[in-house]
Amino acid sequence: GWMGAVFAGKASDMLLRSKSLRLRRRTVRKMSQLMGAGCGSLLLLVSASAVKPKLAIAAVLGALFCWQWQMAGFIVSVLDVCPSNAGSLSGVANTFSMLAGALAQPVVETILTWTGSWFLAMATAGCVACTGAIVFAALADDKDVAAEVSPEPGGMTTAWNEYSALS
Repeated sequence: GWMGAVFAGKASDMLLRSKSLRLRRRTVRKMSQLMGAGCGSLLLLVSASAVKPKLAIAAVLGALFCWQWQMAGFIVSVLDVCPSNAGSLSGVANTFSMLAGALAQPVVETILTWTGSWFLAMATAGCVACTGAIVFAALADDKDVAAEVSPEPGGMTTAWNEYSALS
């Protein structure tokens, strides 16, 4: 899975630095989020319907790789919207993600107990991942919520914006 995070980070940096594409940070973050959730969820369904164990394992590993793209879209956006309190906001976000992980196990167990279907259990996990990505894509922005307005019309001044202008 960690290789997916490195890949997503390198790809995001390349897209952000591209002079021809001129993509905003929020666009790149949303693309990473949606591609990670979509590809990861599809691979999870492949793993649940695979006949051969090696194919199932490969599909799960591919899903974990892709879900790191999803994480790469979300984690760095904390610096976009709240650079001065990024550590606190990351802590709150990580707390909720751990709660979701703790709740997932009994939900999957219940699905398996009632239906006996790994496919349904994996489809549920994929739907949750895709729903989260869609909500992120609909609501996420790259504007600092606590930024001071600069003297220039429409300008924002924050430590993060000053840093990103240098690169």
